Parts: sequence; C-alpha cells; structure tokens
Amino acid sequence: MTAQMTDAQRRQNINRDKRGKYQEKEHSEAETTLLVANPVEDDVADDDQSIKYSFLADFEAIEEQFNADFDGVPTRFFNADLRGRPVDSVMSYYKCDDLEELRDAAGELRDGRYLAKYVDHRLISGRLCHAVSAPADNKLDDDQAEELLQDLPGATNVKRVDDPQLMYSYAKNANRGWLVTLSDTNEDGEDVERLMLVSDAGNNKMSATTLHSARDGIRADQQITHTDLRSVVGAKRIENLTGDNILAAQAMAPATGIRFVNKGDYPNDGEEQMEVFATDPRTGKQYTRLKNEVTGRRMQLHLDHEAQAKSAAIDALIAVEDKQLAGRNFKAQQKYVKDQRGSIATAFDDKKNPDQTRQDMMENSKVVAANGGSFSKIEYDNDVDPAEAADFENAIKEVSDKLPPVPSGRQPDLRVRYLGKHRAKGIYSPSHNTVAVDVRTSEAYVHEMAHFYDLTDKGNASLTDEFRSISNSYSSALQESDPKRRGYLNTPTEQFARGFEMYAHERLGVNNRLVNPENFQGNDYAPYAKNPELKEKLFNFFDKTFEQ
Repeated sequence: MTAQMTDAQRRQNINRDKRGKYQEKEHSEAETTLLVANPVEDDVADDDQSIKYSFLADFEAIEEQFNADFDGVPTRFFNADLRGRPVDSVMSYYKCDDLEELRDAAGELRDGRYLAKYVDHRLISGRLCHAVSAPADNKLDDDQAEELLQDLPGATNVKRVDDPQLMYSYAKNANRGWLVTLSDTNEDGEDVERLMLVSDAGNNKMSATTLHSARDGIRADQQITHTDLRSVVGAKRIENLTGDNILAAQAMAPATGIRFVNKGDYPNDGEEQMEVFATDPRTGKQYTRLKNEVTGRRMQLHLDHEAQAKSAAIDALIAVEDKQLAGRNFKAQQKYVKDQRGSIATAFDDKKNPDQTRQDMMENSKVVAANGGSFSKIEYDNDVDPAEAADFENAIKEVSDKLPPVPSGRQPDLRVRYLGKHRAKGIYSPSHNTVAVDVRTSEAYVHEMAHFYDLTDKGNASLTDEFRSISNSYSSALQESDPKRRGYLNTPTEQFARGFEMYAHERLGVNNRLVNPENFQGNDYAPYAKNPELKEKLFNFFDKTFEQ
C-alpha cells in the first residue's frame, strides 16, 4: 500500500499548497433569513476554488488531522445512509430507539435464543466498508492488495487463487482472487483457522459458507468468507478512523445459522477429542466423530461468538457514524471559515478617511486594550453617533466581567459600521480576527464574540468530541425545511454561538443591548430551548470550556 499512500500524500500536499480566501457566513436569525433568500453566488465552482486557511494554527492542525483520518474516503461518505433498511427494520422489530439498545439486544440471551438473531452483522460490516471505499479500490495492483491482506489482524497466510472452479463458486465475475488464512485461539485454548476469499468482483455482503470436501489449501468443512478487495480497503480506512478492523473480526466469526461444529476450522483436533460412534461388522472399520462434550462446548462458543460478532458490527456502525458526523461537522466548519470573495470592500478593511470626531472616539475608546479593554483596536464608521457609541461601549464594559476573558495576544479588532452588503447584524472573521457589528443594532455582539471564543480562543471547541453529541442532538431536533438554511444552522460554530447567547443571558446574567432574548423563541434556538436536558448539557459544556 506504500504507493497508494504516496499518491494520496502527494494529492494532499498539492491541495495544501493552494491558496485563496474563506467565505464568511452570517450570524443572526434576521440576517440568516436574508442570506437564504439572497445568497451570495460565486462564479467559480467549488472544486476550482483554491482556499487559504486562517492564521489559526489550531484550525490548520484540525485540517491536517482531518486529511490524515479521512485519506481516500470518498466525499459521498459524509452524507451516506450507513444503516439502510436492514438495520432500520431490525430496530423497528425490536422497538429500539438507538443503536446501543440494538447492540445490547444482540448479545442478550433469552430462553436459549439471542434476541437479535436477525441482525446481519456481515451485511452491516460490508455496507460500512463500501461506504468508505469506491469501485476503483478493486483495481489495486497485486503488490498493494497482498500487502493489505497480509496486514489483516490474524492473517497467517496469503496466497493467490489459481483454482478456476473455486473462483467460479464464489466470484465467477472476478479476474483475481486471494485465499487468506486467519488464525486465533478460542477460550478453551484451541487453535481456530478460518479462510477468507478476497476477489476483485464487487460484493459488499461478506457471505460465509463451507466446502464439504477438501481441496488444495482448504480442509473439509472449513468456513470461507467471501468479500471483495474494495471491502478490504474500506476496512483499513475504518481501522484508521476507529482503531478496529471490522473485516477480520467478522471473518473469524462463525457463519450465521451454523449450530454444528466444523471440524475443518480446528486444525488441532486430536485422537483424545474423538470417539467411536460406529463399527462396520464386516470389516471391523471404526468410524469416529468429535466427542459430544467437545461438540457441545464448541456449539456454545459458536453461539457466543455469533452474538459478539453482531454486537461488534453494531459497535463499528456506532463508531463510524460518529466519525461521519465529525467529518461532516469539519467540512461545514471549513466552508464557514472561507472569506467572502469579490471585489467589494469588506467589513474588515480600514476606513480610509475617518473624520476627526471618529478618530477621537477610537483613540479614547474604553474597550481597546490600550485603555484597559479587550480589543486590540476599534473602528467607528463616520455615521456612528457619539452618544450611541458611548452607550455601546458602556454595555461592553458592563458585561466584561461576566463574559469569558479575552486572552492577551489574541485580542480581536472591533469594527462598528453598516453591514448592508453582508446582509448581517454582525460578522466574525477568524482570518482577520475581527468582530464587526452593525451601527444600527448591537444585539449580535454576544453571538459574534461566541464565534471568537470558539474559533480563535478555544481552538474550534465546537469540533470537539464533547460538543459533537450536543451538535448531533441539535441537528436531530432542528425543524427547518429549507436545506440551505438547515445546512447553515447545522454548522457547529453556529450551534455553538446560538447556545452561547442563551448561556450568556441565562447563566452569566448578560441582559443588555448586546443580546436579544426574544430571538430565543425562534426555530434555530428551539432544539435548546425546548429540551431542558440538552440545554443543561450545553451549559455544563460551556462551564467546563470557560472554567478559570
């Protein structure tokens, strides 16, 4: 797989060397509605746009990790249905609300039968492997394929299949095939060997059968799991994401429905494990079989291992869904932090000709660091009324001890001006480290400061594992039919900022012109406002994130 990884790294380096700007998004209920109605259109396709990440080393590190974790994973994975009807129908049958309940049912024995006997763990595993791979992965060259196969956990032998009849039995449309021997030791100390036939014929079902007669390299009654090379590649990518190779684990599990013991899977069956069950009276020839106690013990192990395989498949589904959400959140965040394209003056350019009154206001401002404030500088539009500016600054000073502190060295700029071209009441740009607030209202201030805390101060806290479960709950509860607006509201930093507004008002006691509690009645706040348990979880997250 060395050549494959080298090519992937080369592509990654090329992408990393591209430079451009990020597009900023709007941050309040009112301007978001306008954004959806009148979106800013780029005249360059997304695939042709080069991008430059902000100065934030934290975000760049997250991007590097994302590229490493999801190397080779197709884009469609991030919106793929990983469960499908097989999982959803079984969950409905067992009336399970979530995958954890189904997993527990799969391993629960009642009246000698496992509840989730109809959970097709191999189909789940194959579906996952194909979700993170593509048909082109079946075309890996022989050296790359054999390197992957030898790297499978438990693989002790890999050999090319040259038996046309065997290939036709399992993969009649294949051009290449390999027989992999997987070895393990069971709870009784017995060696177990099972085979996996890997071909380049598409197959995500991961079927397991046995051959009743011996052939070259295969014992009689030895289990064979057939899968495709694409699934092997997908399993490696899942292992890269979760740490577990789902393919090897499922190939070692007994074939579903087998309640007898396949002698071929146990190469160390000795005479002490055998018993005579019949003798030919004419010849005196004795016929032997495994002792009943050996068969009974192995049958129970088969039942246990089958249940474990089902649970393991569901665990893999849970883990891959979590990684899918993490990747989707990152891609949404990545899109969010683009600078707005175009030739129009942005909210982050210095005004060329501020009048003397505004120059004096900026020099004497109480909110800049030089005068004991939290901002590196402030800029006022010439239209800003001095009395209005003074009231605005007093509101900031009033809440300065309530809001989290702004760390030195990362103090943002503050610009107060008209934001009509941006159709926003407020904007935060991480690449400029600037908060911009509209001169006509300052109710977006807390919201934009939340973006600063998230993206710059706390290194993308909205992408952490702790926030991801909150993000998932928010997305599940969000009632929004417009796909563009729904995608915008499901950007992690937007979920973070809306939650922080509520936190600042209800927990920190911010109650002035810098936040508007009436907004909390909107649909975009409803997932928090209508779920006290989720809101408390969110507030506890903020408590921990901003603890001194």
